[in-house]
Amino acid sequence: MLAFVEWLTDKGVVIYLCDYTEACPDMYTNCDCEFLFRPEMHLLTNEERSKYLAELERLKKENTKLRMYSNGRIVSLPEDSYDERILEVIGEREMKTIMVYPELWDEMPLMLTFILYRIRCMIASGVLEVVKDGKIESGMYGTGDDFGKTIVRKKLKE
Repeated sequence: MLAFVEWLTDKGVVIYLCDYTEACPDMYTNCDCEFLFRPEMHLLTNEERSKYLAELERLKKENTKLRMYSNGRIVSLPEDSYDERILEVIGEREMKTIMVYPELWDEMPLMLTFILYRIRCMIASGVLEVVKDGKIESGMYGTGDDFGKTIVRKKLKE
C-alpha cells in the first residue's frame, strides 16, 4: 500500500482509504473471511500521506530482504529470521516440506510460499538435505516434480 501511495501521489490521483480491520477481524488468517459490514472510506489526508511516505522511505533505507507485519507496523528483518523456527518444527525427523506449514500456521499464517522458499534456501546452504524428491505420480495435470512432497531432514554430520 505504501508503494501505491507513493506512485499515485506522483500522478496526482485522489486516494481513498478503507480499513477492513473491524469488518473482517480474521482477514490476515482466513482467506474466506466473512465481512461483518462494509467499512467506510475516507479521503487520504495530507498528514496521512506524509506519514505513509515517511514509512516507505524508512523501509527503503533499511533495504532488507524480508518485511513482516507485526504489532500493527511493518518491520524489516533478516531473510533467515524464521529459519530456526522451521528447523525446530522439522526436529530430528524426516518430513515432507508441506507438513512444516500446518505446524507454523498460528505464527505464520498464509506464508506457505515463504516457508517453502526458506526450506529451499536451507537445502542449498547445506542446513537441510533432501531424503526423497517429491513427485506427482498422476493426475489431471500429468506427472512431474512436487516440492511439497519432497522429504527433508537436517543435514547429518559427516
